[in-house]
Amino acid sequence: MKICRSDSATGYARKAAEAGYRIAALDMAGKSSLEALAAAKPEKLLLVIGGEDRSVGQFILNMADDVVGITQRGRINSLNASVAAGIAMFALGQAE
Repeated sequence: MKICRSDSATGYARKAAEAGYRIAALDMAGKSSLEALAAAKPEKLLLVIGGEDRSVGQFILNMADDVVGITQRGRINSLNASVAAGIAMFALGQAE
């Protein structure tokens, strides 16, 4: 699993899409599940994770092949970015 950080997520996502990557954005309102994304086993995947102070931008949400939510139980309905990233990478790594 390769990890990259970019100050221009929009530009990076455009290049990744042109290179054939499946774009998945983590968002609290996501309708797709991590389980479904992992089961699809995309050969090339760009997982976009927004910061705690701002979510993934609307442009990326619009261009994403999948907008993925993390199922949560109880009264807590948000996760910080590092926790969400860890959960997502663990779930996707298990499918490899």
